[in-house]
Amino acid sequence: MRLTLLLDLDGTLIDSAPDLTAALNRLMEARELAPFTLAETTAMIGDGVGRLIERAFAARGRAMEEGAVEALSADYAAHCMVATRLY
Repeated sequence: MRLTLLLDLDGTLIDSAPDLTAALNRLMEARELAPFTLAETTAMIGDGVGRLIERAFAARGRAMEEGAVEALSADYAAHCMVATRLY
């Protein structure tokens, strides 16, 4: 298996927001929390996955749960090329 590393410098190379939104919404659904629109997720992106999750939980009136970063990261890694597109 050949591994490829693609670095996105703050959304300048690829549009990964749709796949991030989908992964975030699966995380929220697993915790019985309301999903986010693409626009809502895009507004929360920045400063890393931990901050994205903190912002998402705060938007739903909750503190970030232990294991959430790992759960979202694993889900995103498994689905990161579904809707992601080059700019």
